[in-house]
Amino acid sequence: MTDFMKWLRVELLRLRSFDWGFGSWRMHWLKDGVAKCSSDYFTNELAARIGISEEQLLSLIDSPSVLSELEAKSFTIAWKEGCIALTWLEEGINGLTTDIKRHYYEENGRFYLECRIINKLIYLDGTERIVKDTGDPKRVCITERQFAEAKEEIRRSNESKD
Repeated sequence: MTDFMKWLRVELLRLRSFDWGFGSWRMHWLKDGVAKCSSDYFTNELAARIGISEEQLLSLIDSPSVLSELEAKSFTIAWKEGCIALTWLEEGINGLTTDIKRHYYEENGRFYLECRIINKLIYLDGTERIVKDTGDPKRVCITERQFAEAKEEIRRSNESKD
C-alpha cells in the first residue's frame, strides 16, 4: 500500500467523523437535511506531507485503486489549480454551529484572553453532537490596546442587543 493510500484511508475516516485534519473545509446545504461536505488540500503541501512529488500525487488521484477506494466510501475527488478536494454527502444534518467563548481579563498589570471554540452538528431530530472542541481555554497574553478594543467591541455588541 502506498503512502498516499494510507493517508487517504485515514483521512476518509477522519472526515466521516467531521475531524477536518489539516484540510480547509466547506459545507453547502442542499435540501431535506443533506449537506455536501468538502475538504480541500493544497497539492504542494499534501505531497510534501506524504513525501511524494506533486506529479506523483496528481497521477495517483486518477488511479483505479484510489477511485475504487473513494467510490466504496461514497467520496469523490477533484483537482483544480493546485488544490485537491474530497467531497461527500451527509444526510440528516440540520446545521453546524460554532460557539466561541472568550474571556478577557487583567492580572497584575498584564492583559489576557482565554478562548474556547466548540463546533456542533445539529441533526434533523434536534440532537447535537460536538465534532470539535478546543478544550479548556488556554491563557494568551495580549496587548493593552487589544484588551481595550475587545472590551469596546463587547460593549457595542451588548448595546445592539438592547
